[in-house]
Amino acid sequence: MTYEYRRDIKAKDLIKTSQEEWDRLKLCTLTQSKLWADQLSKIWPDISSGDSLSAWFDGENTHFYQQEKFLGKVSNKDFSRAFFQIWLHKKSQTSELRKGLK
Repeated sequence: MTYEYRRDIKAKDLIKTSQEEWDRLKLCTLTQSKLWADQLSKIWPDISSGDSLSAWFDGENTHFYQQEKFLGKVSNKDFSRAFFQIWLHKKSQTSELRKGLK
């Protein structure tokens, strides 16, 4: 999954939004959310308008890329499920943003 951003956004804001969606959609525990936020803070960069951020699940790990540069991975199937549900869940707030996915 690849998303192209049309504005600058800080990594901490992306992570906070992910945590809010996990909580709103009841996708994980508070402990998991904090652990995953900490892992993402070590991987995700600040984003500039025009940048793309990609996530790829290989069955075990979720790999992240900015443009074509590998950023890192999270090795947890529960994380992968919760992360992709932010975009794919029928009650996701990102339904309009889904149009930007590739």
